[in-house]
Amino acid sequence: MQADIGWAVKKTALSTEDRQLFMEPWKPQEQRDFPFSVHNVKNGKQRTRKLMPSHLEKFPWLSVSRVPGVEGAFCTPCVLFSCGEGVGGRGDGRGQKTGILVSKPLCRFDDLTGKQGILSAHENKLYHAQSFTAMDEFRKRTAEGEGEHDIRSRLDKARQDQVQKNREALLPIIDTLLMCARQNIALRGHRGEDKAIVGCFEPAENDGNFRALLRYRMRGGDVALCNHLTGAAANATYLSATIQNELLIVAADLIREKITTQIRLAGCWALIADETMDLQKRE
Repeated sequence: MQADIGWAVKKTALSTEDRQLFMEPWKPQEQRDFPFSVHNVKNGKQRTRKLMPSHLEKFPWLSVSRVPGVEGAFCTPCVLFSCGEGVGGRGDGRGQKTGILVSKPLCRFDDLTGKQGILSAHENKLYHAQSFTAMDEFRKRTAEGEGEHDIRSRLDKARQDQVQKNREALLPIIDTLLMCARQNIALRGHRGEDKAIVGCFEPAENDGNFRALLRYRMRGGDVALCNHLTGAAANATYLSATIQNELLIVAADLIREKITTQIRLAGCWALIADETMDLQKRE
């Protein structure tokens, strides 16, 4: 089959004609054409897991290859438009080597959907969004007879949009953290601080003032925070104690820098020290 996405994977470089051909790749129509994998379960039994037509409907970017050596499932836009320097990481969608669904076929079909499913996780990747945008722009530009310069512009805009989205998600977290610091409110709870925030209602365990205040904001209608906490990956919620400490250190550095600047600009300055007494009224 000429339009099998596997032929695009095997090519070292893709021309404009190649991309136009493989943007509408072959997809299986009959059950026997869908790839499957066999997995060992308890009592020495085996269970078959298969890619289904429902997966192709839910993830329209998904395609299937029957080319020898690359049999399995691929992401069409990532195969055709992923950056030559690699994908993912380093803050701008580049740096990591391409892997499953991009340069290697997906051959295991036991965990595809859900928050940790490989197809759902891939769809939330920044480089996937960039590739999808690039393919959409490529389709428009080739239909209009224009060049590929605007694809790079569109990718840059997609990155800017992602940066803005990340900032909007981080702002309420920083605001809540600084409010606790200013009011001398303890952050930590009794237990459960490493769990994800699910919904805006309080859990059975006391997981601290910081997380309780975030839920309070969600109940108050903070849409950006709600979307972030319900849709973010487990390693990108920005709620851990490590992130809290890093944000507090950055805030302290900014305050220290501002005070230092004021001191340097002042002609003279003084320190006022207050006393603290113990129970015996000793200073």
